[in-house]
Amino acid sequence: MSESEILAWPPPYTLRISKKAKRVNLRILPQTGLEIVVPQRQQKYIKIEQILHEFKDWIIKHS
Repeated sequence: MSESEILAWPPPYTLRISKKAKRVNLRILPQTGLEIVVPQRQQKYIKIEQILHEFKDWIIKHS
């Protein structure tokens, strides 16, 4: 990831609500980039900005 991409925070992402997920999952997909999977039963309580902040180092490392 280049310095200009790091400065352009937060990165573009796709949010997916899942009935099967038991916890929040992050994946980097070649075709769509960052995907955040949120369990359906927790979607009211999840703050995406907080997740992006908590996993910033991981996202930068794997992008």
